[in-house]
Amino acid sequence: MTETMTFNGNVISDHFLVADVQRPPVGRDNVMTEVSGMDGSLITGSTMPQATITVLIVISDAGVTERREAIRTLMGMVHTTEPARLEFASDNGRYYMAMLDGDVPFTEHVRSGLVELNFVTEKPLLYGNDVVSVTIPSGGSETFTVGGTYRTRPIIAASSATASGGLWGLRLDDGDTMRVSVSGTKPVRIDCEERTVFVNDTLVPLNMAYDWFELEPGQHKIQNDVGTGACTVTWREMWI
Repeated sequence: MTETMTFNGNVISDHFLVADVQRPPVGRDNVMTEVSGMDGSLITGSTMPQATITVLIVISDAGVTERREAIRTLMGMVHTTEPARLEFASDNGRYYMAMLDGDVPFTEHVRSGLVELNFVTEKPLLYGNDVVSVTIPSGGSETFTVGGTYRTRPIIAASSATASGGLWGLRLDDGDTMRVSVSGTKPVRIDCEERTVFVNDTLVPLNMAYDWFELEPGQHKIQNDVGTGACTVTWREMWI
C-alpha cells in the first residue's frame, strides 16, 4: 500500500514511491518484581517503549548513475541531527517526532532499487496537528475538554501573576495543585512537559509539595485559586 509521506518538511512521496510503511501499535514495558509468598509477580512500573517505523522506498526506472543520484537526494531529505516531524496522510494530520536510526539497507536490481528507512520515535505517540488553548480568568476557573487518546502535559502562561502570601497558583479538577513563588506581580510560564518554571524570565523550581499537571482525555477544570492574574493553558492532543 503506497503512502503520502513528509519528513522534516520534505514531501518524500513527491520524489519517490513510498511502497510500504510499517508502524505497529505501541505496547508496554512492565517492571516485574517477585514477592516472597505471593503467586505470580508484582508490577512495580510500566512505560511505553520507543516505536520503530519502517518505510520501504522504491527507486524505479533508473540506471546505476541515476539510482546513485536518487539515493543521495533521498538521504539529504531524511538525515537530521534531531527528531523532526514525520507525517503520513493516513494519520489524518497527526504526526510523529522521529529521526533516522541505524543502517539503511539498499537492494539494487537491473532497473530499480529498494531502500529501507528505519525511524525511531522520540515518543511512541502521535501529536495532534493543532495547538489547543483556554484562558483561565483571574481568580476564576474554566471547564474544557481534552481530545486524543493519551494524556498531554500543558504549558501555562500568565503575563501578570500577582501573588497571595508569596504564591501564585492553579488547581486541577478540584485536586492537584501547582504553586509558584512570586514577588509582587510578574510574568509566569510553566511548561509541564519540559518541567520548567520561569518567573520574569528567570528559571525557578516548582515547590516540591506540588506536582506538574497532566491532562487525560476528557473534561477538566482549572481554577486560579491562589493569587490573581489570568493565564492561558495550551496543549497539543496526543494519540496512541
